[in-house]
Amino acid sequence: MNIDNPDDIDGYGWDLYHVFVDELISGGCPDHSLLLTNLTNLLSMWKATDDPGYLDILLLNAVQYRLSLGRAITWELAKAANIRLSGKTAERSGIKAQAAKVYIIRVNACSWIYRLRTYCGMNADDAKHKAAARLYEENKNSDIKVEMKPDTLGKLYNLLYPEVRIEKMKNNPIDLEWAKNNAEAFESEFTHVLPVHLEPNSRD
Repeated sequence: MNIDNPDDIDGYGWDLYHVFVDELISGGCPDHSLLLTNLTNLLSMWKATDDPGYLDILLLNAVQYRLSLGRAITWELAKAANIRLSGKTAERSGIKAQAAKVYIIRVNACSWIYRLRTYCGMNADDAKHKAAARLYEENKNSDIKVEMKPDTLGKLYNLLYPEVRIEKMKNNPIDLEWAKNNAEAFESEFTHVLPVHLEPNSRD
């Protein structure tokens, strides 16, 4: 088999994302859950960067939650192993890989807003301000710029988490169990102060 050919497995090719979602749900991952979102984001990062580390994290999550992995993701794991064994470097564009990293970090910040609002009872304005402050603080020394003003981050959140999706997600057993055990501690992590240049009225 040609492990470098993404179409060399029953026509999966670039339809892998949708195949993967179906396989994860069939393998025990709840539909409309943050876990499913996180795992598919990891797959997207792998496809964008060819960095096997993203699949390592995915595999650890699958083991932790006792998920069965189907043929599509097993194929991707084999491709990642081949990259390591052959010593190949990623062939993707460095600019594309950087853009993907920025996006995934911002998507993760939106998941903070979701949890703060849904499981911690925080109002929308406070949640997006606290998420934007933490996003800035955790990445201010990074070589990539991921900061966003609260309102801009809030717009991205609204795109990723429309009300119809939230209604399907909020009563998911895995997320409810997480909230029961972790919501209070999670909320206490958001103590960061939003810098002046990211304040809503700032022109910077």
